[in-house]
Amino acid sequence: MVKRDISLHNEITRKILHIIAGMAFVAVALVVERSFGKTVLLWLIFIALLVSLVTDYLRVECGWKLRGFAFLERAREVGRLHATTYTFIGALLAFIFFDRDIAYAGILMFFLGDAAAAIFGRVWGRRKFIGKKSVLGTSVMLVISLVVGVAILRDVWLAIIMALSATIVEALVEKMDDSFLIILFSGIVAQFLRFI
Repeated sequence: MVKRDISLHNEITRKILHIIAGMAFVAVALVVERSFGKTVLLWLIFIALLVSLVTDYLRVECGWKLRGFAFLERAREVGRLHATTYTFIGALLAFIFFDRDIAYAGILMFFLGDAAAAIFGRVWGRRKFIGKKSVLGTSVMLVISLVVGVAILRDVWLAIIMALSATIVEALVEKMDDSFLIILFSGIVAQFLRFI
């Protein structure tokens, strides 16, 4: 039996939890990094990734149900890795390979921009842009990513390029999970531009 995608109400609930989890993740990451250093932060993210992978194994291979959260599971997550696992992968790679500010910017662009784009796009986005993506949702992604980029990077041009990269990835990805793609591709572009 093929699972249908989640309802609008459940999508909004999922994205609100997405924003709360993202803000909590960044707050904890900042505290851990400042108090104990980057190495401890990387180990904690790695441990969280392992826990998420074990949970995915139990869910996918053993038929384990996430009580209280199964209604938030998207159709594309049935029998596959959950978006949370991809997010931990993206965050871990970002903190390993990117400058600190670029890593945080990419993570927040994903958590805040992607969630807001989904909410605005599903509720008010009537005019479609690419596939199921709406002009409104994509515009919201760009604006929030730009605000995040300027606030964290303190470099308007780098923030614009990084926000555009995050928005393009969010708009183009339909079947794959954009959880780590937004973080990685926006970060790669920003890091490359900073390098040159």
